Amino acid sequence: MNLKTTQNISIDFNQKGYKTINAKQYDKETRHVVVRCTDNGMFVPLDNTVYANARTMTADGRALLDPATIQDDGTILLELDDTLLAAPGRAVMQIDIYQNEIEKRLTTMSFFINVEPSVYGDDTIMASDEFNALTELIKKATKDYEYVIDESKKHADNAKASEDNAASFAANAVDSATDAANSATEAAEQAANAQNFATAAAQKADASENSANAAKISEENAKVSESNAANSENNAANSAKTAANKASEASAHADMSKSYAVGTNNEVREGDATDNAKKYYEQAKLGISQNPLPGHCARKERLFSQTCPLRRTRRKVTCTTFPTSSPLPLLLRRGQATSFPPDQTSTAPMTAFGTCWPEAR
Repeated sequence: MNLKTTQNISIDFNQKGYKTINAKQYDKETRHVVVRCTDNGMFVPLDNTVYANARTMTADGRALLDPATIQDDGTILLELDDTLLAAPGRAVMQIDIYQNEIEKRLTTMSFFINVEPSVYGDDTIMASDEFNALTELIKKATKDYEYVIDESKKHADNAKASEDNAASFAANAVDSATDAANSATEAAEQAANAQNFATAAAQKADASENSANAAKISEENAKVSESNAANSENNAANSAKTAANKASEASAHADMSKSYAVGTNNEVREGDATDNAKKYYEQAKLGISQNPLPGHCARKERLFSQTCPLRRTRRKVTCTTFPTSSPLPLLLRRGQATSFPPDQTSTAPMTAFGTCWPEAR
């Protein structure tokens, strides 16, 4: 059972209503009041941005200030505790509402609490044969005492069991301490081993650092080599390009040489089919055979003796006619037609278009 009673009241911020709530002296934690705050009759729901205090002057002149609860529906819940209800008579109450974190305050109009006095006070001495309630309380106290005795015995037995368990735990603790000492010794040995491992690891770390430095140097050298290789590749590419250009130039010169020598049927030069040395030679040969000059031997061979003025050596020369403008007859007359070694005789065929040589005198 939820032993409590609740009264509802509306209190205005402006209009006085002289409203009164009735309560009973000595009641405790059972009387509550729900207050609806209004502004000129209009309900003002409160929220969590405000808080409220109940300010009370009791019938015997004591000033009380108790916190009130803001409910979810915007109303205020007040508890009429035993301190407020200790003195019979009319108490006066108002509710102060504050804005959180600022100094604003709004107060309701006052209302009254009529505390009706109890039939007699709780401190009145009563005879046991006249009050059944007191007898029942004594019986209940006796039962409670017997219950306390039984519970105390149970707790004593439990304490003895706990003591025995504590002794057992103490023995186990000694064993655990021994095991802990052994474990500490093993831990010390493992710590020493760990120190040795740490030293070895530090040495390996130094070696790794040296290897890393060497690797870094190798990496830098590799980058330099890579750069050099790239430069060499570029140089090779340039050389290949230059070689290709030279080959192209050589091919062009070869084609041009062929064009001037025998002709290329106008592929290299325009008109090189006829403008070439071979063609001119053939035309010259054809012209001689078809148009020999009068009084000349016309490709006839004849023998004559020439006395070289330089060596005074006779040489046999097989000769045909030469053109008058040719320098060869003059050279022959001067003994310079050939470059044979001294005191040797040679026969040299020569083709000419001019006049025949006379005998050397």
